[in-house]
Amino acid sequence: MPIGGINLHAYQTFFTHESRMLRVTRSLADGGLFDEIHIGAIWKPGLQVLEKIDRHRTVWRVPLWSASFPNTPLWKTIKFAEWELRLFLKYWHQEVSVFNAHSLIVLPLGVLFKVLKGCKLVYDTHELECEIQMGVKQRAVYKLLERLLVSFVDLTLTVCDSICSWYRNEYKLTRVNVIKNIPYKPSNPETPSKLLRDYFRISDKEIVFLYQGIFEKGRGIELILECFSELDSKKHIVFLGMGALAENIQRYASKYSNIHLHAAVHPDILASYTSSADVGITLIENTCLNYYYCLPNKIFEYLFSGLPAIVSNFPEMSKVIKDEQCGWAIPVEKQALLSLVNNLSREEVAGKKEQARRCSAKFSWDNEEKKLLRIYRGLLKSSTVYMAP
Repeated sequence: MPIGGINLHAYQTFFTHESRMLRVTRSLADGGLFDEIHIGAIWKPGLQVLEKIDRHRTVWRVPLWSASFPNTPLWKTIKFAEWELRLFLKYWHQEVSVFNAHSLIVLPLGVLFKVLKGCKLVYDTHELECEIQMGVKQRAVYKLLERLLVSFVDLTLTVCDSICSWYRNEYKLTRVNVIKNIPYKPSNPETPSKLLRDYFRISDKEIVFLYQGIFEKGRGIELILECFSELDSKKHIVFLGMGALAENIQRYASKYSNIHLHAAVHPDILASYTSSADVGITLIENTCLNYYYCLPNKIFEYLFSGLPAIVSNFPEMSKVIKDEQCGWAIPVEKQALLSLVNNLSREEVAGKKEQARRCSAKFSWDNEEKKLLRIYRGLLKSSTVYMAP
């Protein structure tokens, strides 16, 4: 039976591509735990103010009086304060049973709801926010704020074991659980295509490596470009996505026949493109603890499409790859990547692809959903937090 009332999720984004929140809220809706699930986001021209996702879930993108003002630090603060105030006023007289804060900056609003309205407070951390790249003073402020506020939280959710352990050790918390950021499996995960080979006219005898995602610094893109510019032309790298480094990738692609750039494609057809490669690459750089502990969902997207992965030799990524023998975990260094790719044979890749297909059955959002619902049912039926096994 549902506890009733509203489960309110707050996140200071436009809510257009928040895949984790969509999965979590869909699972909670399907689990029948609440009468309604509302998502508080930010409005901008071109987006609906009120968007009905389905009969249980509604997004309210808050229109701001201050939206037209410059994005200076002062006005950003004013805009965020207005956004929080409008959320608070809208839901002050409504029955909010559980408030979900999806970032540290929203957590003070969640504490206000808990103290004044008596609702449960869930802190759903999408990353290790206090350990992202930032200045020393800013990090100290973030940690102080989080340390003061987490004592009000009924349940903290993290995306991997390393971040969960960090919260337990740093703040001496016990009410922490892991819900991995595993995407939905494609409908035909093991049906390979030849889309990328056909598009770039790559022979079946050559190996296609794939970088899929955002082209930003800190993701090993410059390293990958340098390496493939020195490799045998029969080892191809395709960059599929968009971002600030697209022009740099294009410069390399125009000079080297084994480096290719492909625009981002719609999520509904992404798996068909992914499956047309041979090996996925996710080389996050160790620029902060948040990156060192990360477990990108790209790894699972590769595995679901039958691709083994080359990943950074960091705790969470390497554990998946080494435990399942479905790829290679290496130092994020030029020589390590050059040596690996240069010596990879089609036979070794074929063996790893078979292992990737086998092990992908172990990872699914269905498993995470079952755990999520157990945690919430325990949270809602008692005054203490249920710790999932």
